[in-house]
Amino acid sequence: MTWSFTFRYTAILMVGLLAGNSFAFVLGMGPAMESLSAVTYLELHRQIEGFFSGRTPIMYAVAIASLILDLMLQKKDWKKFEFILVLFALICILDEVLMGLSGSGPLTQSVRDWNFQNIPADLADVRILWMRYMYWRSALLVSGFALLLAATCFTNKSLEPSEDVVVAA
Repeated sequence: MTWSFTFRYTAILMVGLLAGNSFAFVLGMGPAMESLSAVTYLELHRQIEGFFSGRTPIMYAVAIASLILDLMLQKKDWKKFEFILVLFALICILDEVLMGLSGSGPLTQSVRDWNFQNIPADLADVRILWMRYMYWRSALLVSGFALLLAATCFTNKSLEPSEDVVVAA
């Protein structure tokens, strides 16, 4: 097993977990949150944020580091389609992180600072904007995951069995 193999599959695992979590949230949790009362929405939002804020940054860091290391090991093959797919996957993940830091992150912080007894009148607008960011972020994560799978399944010759491997069915 090569280092490139290790870094690629670590990235696939991390990005897959992030994409799956995001996709499940957008399909189920997000629409349900839109129909909650203001107080229930705030309680749930704070609970979710508390859970994800500690674990998720570690997953992003491992995914991004693995992708960068994989690309560094492939730098001699930078013109190959596999390299380009992995590079675009990294761009998707970095774009998603930036969107989280500059878009949904500030909204999350404002929701965290709200008082339960004095909820702002623009809660509905904040919910809509926050969910819009979540949809875009989910699309970027799922795209990054798909690009990694394509780079690995369709272009990586190291995954093909060698001639001395015997497969019995």
